[in-house]
Amino acid sequence: MSCKCPLCDKETTSVGTLFLHLINIHDDRHERWLESYCSENNINFGELLANRVKGVKNANKPLTDILRRDYCK
Repeated sequence: MSCKCPLCDKETTSVGTLFLHLINIHDDRHERWLESYCSENNINFGELLANRVKGVKNANKPLTDILRRDYCK
């Protein structure tokens, strides 16, 4: 599987790596885009981040499923 960042065209080999790129790049543009993308897809961005910090299993799944659909082939 190949995935591409919608902002900087960075290619990754999995949706998980794309998610990590978007969440860990520490770039305001990526963070704002990800927060907006979550909102458009009815995902609570704050809750997603909180669950990641808590180590909730599969916390990223709702978002990665949508990212896979939209940005991976």
